[in-house]
Formats: sequence, C-alpha cells, structure tokens
Amino acid sequence: MTLNLTRTLYLVRNSFLILLTLLMVSACNQETAEEKAMRMAPTLTDNNVRKFVSIAGKDYDQILDRLEVAYDKYKAEEDSLGFIGYRNTKWTWEYIELKNHYAAVLKKNRKFVASHSLQPIFDQYEGILLIGLDLKHALTENNRRRERRAFESIKRGRIVMAKALLKVSQASAS
Repeated sequence: MTLNLTRTLYLVRNSFLILLTLLMVSACNQETAEEKAMRMAPTLTDNNVRKFVSIAGKDYDQILDRLEVAYDKYKAEEDSLGFIGYRNTKWTWEYIELKNHYAAVLKKNRKFVASHSLQPIFDQYEGILLIGLDLKHALTENNRRRERRAFESIKRGRIVMAKALLKVSQASAS
C-alpha cells in the first residue's frame, strides 16, 4: 500500500509541475492582438511596417537564442547526438514554421518590400538553417571554424535586423 501511495504522490506531483510549467510558458508567450495579426501574413503598410519589422527581429532573436542555448548545453555535456536530436526534432520545425510565415509575407508584399528596402530581413530567415547546420558540424567535428562562422552569422543577422528597424523607425518619424 505504501508503495502505491508513494507512486501516486510522485505522479501527482510531477503532473502538477508539468501543468504549472506549461501554464507559465503559455503566459509568457501570449501575444497582443496586433502581434497575432502580424502572424497572418499581413498586408504591409506605412502604418504597420515598424511593428512588423520589430516582430520579425524578435522572432529572429528567439529562434536563434533557442539554438544557441541548446548548442551551449549540449556542448558542455559533450553530447553532439543530443544536439542533433534537438535540432532535428524540435528546433528545425519551429524554424520552418517561421520561414514559411515570412515567405508568405514576402509573397503577399513583394512590391512594398522592394520599395521600402526590406528584403534583407527576409534574406536573414533563409540563412538560419545554414547556421543550424554549421553548429551541428561544429559540435560533431569539434570544428571551431564552423562554430565561429555560425556565431558571426548570427551577429551579422542581428545587426541587419536592428538596422532595418532603425531605418523604418526613422522613416516613420519623418
């Protein structure tokens, strides 16, 4: 009887912790109505382009932050297979979803993107998968050159996103 009660308490406690974690994560990831509208391949205008660029930059940072955190974790554990598993089963699917979203936005707004010089934002999303591949090879082959190249690409991409937001902000201010 004690064994069954202990197992039941263990299951209840773990279930509660999982539920609590899920609730906290969902509360942290709640988007405003304006951000949700931007997720549906919006028609870009001078009125919403600043918000769109801001969200695109935030998405770019978040997807790469998740990759960097996983890379650092698995590198510290010397677990290249763990990183490959994470990258293949979780991160890549999140990336593909983002890439498809931004491809849809680009397709819908090609003229606006060209007239406002926003193409570099969309180009950054195309290159994210290569960063993931570089990190995979850096870890599996202990290749410092590929690791350095991946982190330099991340840095350059963040600069591109920041410059785009600055440019759009200055244009809307004038």
